[in-house]
Amino acid sequence: MIKLPIIILLLSTVTALAGDWKLAKDEDGIKVYTRGVEGTGFKQFKGVARIPARLSTLIAVFNDLDSAAKWVKTCDRIELIEQVSPAETYTYAYNPAPWPVKDRDAVLHNVIMQNPTNYIVTITQTAAPDKIPRLTKAIRVERIESLWTLTPQNDGSVEVVYQSLSDPGGRVPATLVNAVSVSQPYTSLKGIWITAQEKRFKNVKLGFIREPGDS
Repeated sequence: MIKLPIIILLLSTVTALAGDWKLAKDEDGIKVYTRGVEGTGFKQFKGVARIPARLSTLIAVFNDLDSAAKWVKTCDRIELIEQVSPAETYTYAYNPAPWPVKDRDAVLHNVIMQNPTNYIVTITQTAAPDKIPRLTKAIRVERIESLWTLTPQNDGSVEVVYQSLSDPGGRVPATLVNAVSVSQPYTSLKGIWITAQEKRFKNVKLGFIREPGDS
């Protein structure tokens, strides 16, 4: 299993090479920040939202691949490859690209961890490009470093921070990739927010997630 400190180290290394965060969008209770990363033409993004939902509800939405199409921008399909445990999975995502850019696909290693003291939940997502055979019609994404941080608030809501940096590989104009650096986190957070209000997720309980106030 990939340990959380490794992901934090990776993102910290990127942070050392990055500029200051700049607010790019503030709408519907969702803020999106971007910044350039030295030595690359790509932008790193960070989305922040305070969502009125329980931790277990948000994790259940995150793990429900059938509803992922509602909040994963530009993704044509998402499939489960391996369920290592309730808190660790490998998933496959296929992303069609506009002509003449070649389609991309990715294998993600998803790990959910919770701090037993403050109840903060972290979800790390890293690329596992060699987990399954590659397709000739798509370029496999080699680098993805994403970190979701879910912090419960005193009013019962959860602050969700979504930070990510990826390199699509191949010949993709940075302008095309950066064009979704604002819309992607906004769409993802808004989609999760809306989906979390569905009745089927409201009172879900997960054995590996504790809620503030649990005995």
